[in-house]
Amino acid sequence: MKCLLPGAAILVLGSLFLTGCPGTLDPGVGPGGGMGGMTGSADCQVPILANKCAFAGCHAASASAAGLDLASADVRSRLVDHDTGGDSNTGAACMGKKLLNANTTPATGVLVEKLTTPTCGGPMPAVGSLTATEKTCLLDWANSLTSTTAFTGEVSP
Repeated sequence: MKCLLPGAAILVLGSLFLTGCPGTLDPGVGPGGGMGGMTGSADCQVPILANKCAFAGCHAASASAAGLDLASADVRSRLVDHDTGGDSNTGAACMGKKLLNANTTPATGVLVEKLTTPTCGGPMPAVGSLTATEKTCLLDWANSLTSTTAFTGEVSP
């Protein structure tokens, strides 16, 4: 009996290590194909974008502010290496700037500025505010979008 107890303990502990933490290694897909975030959960940006950014009057799929849709598929393609749109919220100082600059670590661009220290237009979100955890999630997500090699193995443009 003494020989079985250590073996059973090793088996139980080993099975715990094999199961790992809950969740997935897949960085997830944000609203419509955006790469997953890094803080809290693989998709921490999804509820933040949905509740604080991608709704009617702001960055929804239709009639989006500054022409930026954060709700539809393939968000990354509308952020990385794309110029800002023009409206009263972005201001003339934002014109010609990239929403997110490709191949930058940490991420740079108007999106990052809007979340940290805006140099053009006002901070985002326009209504309400983000917690420190939400900002960290979005900045980590932006970093994942602009890294040289995306999680899927694709090279950023």
